[in-house]
Amino acid sequence: MSFCKNCGAENNPGSKFCFKCGTPIEQPSQQIYSDVPQGDFSSVPQGGQM
Repeated sequence: MSFCKNCGAENNPGSKFCFKCGTPIEQPSQQIYSDVPQGDFSSVPQGGQM
């Protein structure tokens, strides 16, 4: 469930507007890995036998 940031009403998942006050409801971002730091992996061993 999502809650309206304006009036606090509980709305159904996927709702674009609050059913009570009509305020647009923010949808969760789909960029899950946008905050993952990028590093230098050139020193990480690749392949090989175990």
